[in-house]
Amino acid sequence: MTGLVVAGVDGSRGSLMAVDVAAIEAELRGWTLRLVYADAVPPADPDGIVGVFDEVVPRHRDEAERALSEAANRVRRRRPAVAVTTHVVRGAPAPVLIREAAHAGLVVIGNRGYGGFTGLLAGSVSVQVAMHAPSPVVVVRIPARPVGPEWPTPPVVIGIDGSPASEVALSFAATEARMRGAALVALHGRHDKSPVAWTGIVNSDALLRGVLARHPAELAGLTVHERSVPEDAREGLINASGFASLVVVGSRGRGGFAGLVLGSTSQALLHHAHCPVAIAR
Repeated sequence: MTGLVVAGVDGSRGSLMAVDVAAIEAELRGWTLRLVYADAVPPADPDGIVGVFDEVVPRHRDEAERALSEAANRVRRRRPAVAVTTHVVRGAPAPVLIREAAHAGLVVIGNRGYGGFTGLLAGSVSVQVAMHAPSPVVVVRIPARPVGPEWPTPPVVIGIDGSPASEVALSFAATEARMRGAALVALHGRHDKSPVAWTGIVNSDALLRGVLARHPAELAGLTVHERSVPEDAREGLINASGFASLVVVGSRGRGGFAGLVLGSTSQALLHHAHCPVAIAR
């Protein structure tokens, strides 16, 4: 469903930074921002019970209200044009956010948290949501590396490997770049477990040109930079994240991004990227 950005809230610094990014995304799109506090209060079924606010155990009510109020007021001060709603949902964080994603055009979460998102470390909740949510997911990492002089306006970086998933991700990245008024950097690198995926800069450049040529409408009017890197794709994208406002990868890939969802490139980015990471579907 379009028209809705969901952000996970728990009151931590990481979740507040995620709320900031989610508010920007909502404003750029003209969508409503839904702030969700997952209250993992037992008893709960294995899938995570989704309940209304009145079902939340009373001792957690004040914590939930306080975290949501702080996040909502932060949005209203910084992005007054954004319509924002707040919701406490009973259940474990990952199942709650995955269910919320079914009704959202985008989900934004921090990579670390506490309270309603205890244990929100790269490799746990953030990875579960990135792997299983039906909508695109943006994971916000902190702290961000300062933007270098090469890119006074941080670009959007897209990982390209020629797979259908990376072309879906390209459309998402192009939309992000256009909304932000930023350049788009299309990057391809080798994969150390797939030697056939890397046959040199010349072939890598040809792959990038071929993929970009198939998307004239999405790329119309954008400044696009092609970047072929000889290093491992994960290393190339992590390095590129140091000058980017957002790094976008597909949910599954081949060649330079083989095993993306299963713990290869996406997991490396969730652990080490210097800017928000979007997993596009």
